[in-house]
Amino acid sequence: ELSANQTGSVVLLSWKATEMKHQRGFIRGYTVYLANAAHLDLIANISDPKEQSYRVKGLSLSSYKFVVKAYTSAGEDAGSTVAIKMEMD
Repeated sequence: ELSANQTGSVVLLSWKATEMKHQRGFIRGYTVYLANAAHLDLIANISDPKEQSYRVKGLSLSSYKFVVKAYTSAGEDAGSTVAIKMEMD
């Protein structure tokens, strides 16, 4: 479960770890992507599996879609997606 909250030009992404029974191994960290049309742009690689949030700074007023994927020694999972429309404060 992934959520996005805006404060000014910053979006705070936060998520919960995948349940152990749904994992393909121990989570080693998370990758954060900005989804643009048909491709994903990597914006962060979080190597601490206990970290469950990330701040995306300096965003302009627009709509954004973010994808967060957990990764294990077997690779990335399917990930979670959240969309947010940046509004004036």
